[in-house]
Amino acid sequence: GLSTCAGSGEKGEEKMAKSKNHTNHNQSYKNHRNGIKKVKSHKHKSRKGMDSKFLKNQKYALLGNKATE
Repeated sequence: GLSTCAGSGEKGEEKMAKSKNHTNHNQSYKNHRNGIKKVKSHKHKSRKGMDSKFLKNQKYALLGNKATE
């Protein structure tokens, strides 16, 4: 008849809700394929954006410190 919906079962079956929301399967394997690397540490931190007056003073202070050695 006209009242039946397309794709629905004859017994009035409703589709079940999906239960799996998250899985961590295979992630550890994928991470270890290329190796888990340490973060690269830099010798000197960037002075970009630092106070120019302070940097100029620091430069002369370091020069003076080398002269005393």
